[in-house]
Amino acid sequence: MASNNIRSNLLLFGLSLSVAMVSLSDRMVSVETPFLGEALYIDAALLGWINISALLVMTCSIMIFGRLGDLKGRKKLSYIGIITFLIGSILCAISPNGLVLIIFRCVQGLGSSILISNLYAIPKDIFPPEKHGRAIGFITFAVYLGLASAPFLGGFIVDFLNWRWIFLVVLPLGIVALFIIHKTYKLEPVKQPKEKFDLLGAGTFAITLFSLYLSLTLGNKVGWNNILVISLIFIFIISFIIFIMIEKKSDSPMIKLSIFKNANFSTSNFAALLFYITTMSITFLIPIYLKAGFGYTGLEIAMVIFLMPLFMSIFSPISGYLSDKFDNKKICIIGLVILAISFLFLGTMQFQPPISYIILIFAGIGQGIFTSPNVALVIDSVDQTDRGIASSMTTMMRTIGQSSSFAISTALLGLIMPFTLLNSFLSNTITPTPDQLQLFVSSMQFVFYIMFFICIASLILVSIKFFIKKSNK
Repeated sequence: MASNNIRSNLLLFGLSLSVAMVSLSDRMVSVETPFLGEALYIDAALLGWINISALLVMTCSIMIFGRLGDLKGRKKLSYIGIITFLIGSILCAISPNGLVLIIFRCVQGLGSSILISNLYAIPKDIFPPEKHGRAIGFITFAVYLGLASAPFLGGFIVDFLNWRWIFLVVLPLGIVALFIIHKTYKLEPVKQPKEKFDLLGAGTFAITLFSLYLSLTLGNKVGWNNILVISLIFIFIISFIIFIMIEKKSDSPMIKLSIFKNANFSTSNFAALLFYITTMSITFLIPIYLKAGFGYTGLEIAMVIFLMPLFMSIFSPISGYLSDKFDNKKICIIGLVILAISFLFLGTMQFQPPISYIILIFAGIGQGIFTSPNVALVIDSVDQTDRGIASSMTTMMRTIGQSSSFAISTALLGLIMPFTLLNSFLSNTITPTPDQLQLFVSSMQFVFYIMFFICIASLILVSIKFFIKKSNK
């Protein structure tokens, strides 16, 4: 029994190392994208695709690999995901130019998708029910620790080492994680007999997510009246309808539509979607304000934004542990209340140090408290045969929520600010006058007000499911 506990804990550590590798790498690339563009002479039109390419591949494929994990087992997918990500990292490091780097970032995105798709389902397979929450909390801690460390490690690399080390520095984490997982991952969940993989449904769903993610990304950059963006939205609607029709007729659907009749599953996922729409607005807007209003350097901005993932990483394992002792829904409510109060302060106060830093800390605490029990609610709400889909759904909601946040925040800013002035702030090409800065502050506060109400909507969803019996399947 003791040896099984040690093996399970080591496996959890290995899985956490692997996801820390992914979050650390992705955030470093995101933060240091301008430096990569300068080093490789990447055109401004292509620069954003260093990040978009990886996220696009992950968004389109993660549900597919979640389903494959349910059908074929999660162990092999863990191996393949880590190895693919490591290969992608090496290829990125030896890229001769920007276009090749973007292509190899797709390989990294594929590895991330394969690895993360079943990540939150594995603790349910290997730990007893009374330890599920703390296991999920530890994995979430690793994610946020990677996010918190990335700006500093990335800044050190670009200042003192070659840019290629941004991709190479994570290799030891992946190699150690692969070794630990290989030695400790012995138990596999029971596979579903005689079920075939829904290839047609998977392809249609990939097109649906591809068009959705790309329309959200491009709409924020080139405008929502752009013909390409309009076409992508049209493709999204049509492909989504076709996907639903395919799944209804399929004997072995990729996503069992009946799963959405499960109130705990649906409300938990939609609450998470709204949650990620709100939280990403802080990461998006505060750096713009600090640079334009106070002349903060990149490192100084990183130190301010660092406060949120730091406290998210601290409180994620705590909330995971508490979710094993108390009702997950109550803990989610506490996290959302703290986050909502943070948005209320951000919407009413001038963002001035040091009081503003305290608000960011509270926002980080709220996020850390909410995430782990929310994921546990999603995973707990389904049968063992659907855990991969549930796990990948939580990640997809995060990706879509964060992508939507940029589009929603920009659109809300545009309701108050002239487009040319807004574009100057977003592109960091302005030294604003006091009146211009005040207009941006007023617009930013308006965005945070709206995010407060979106957070309240998420809170209502969680409160609704508070009255839903946990046994509702």
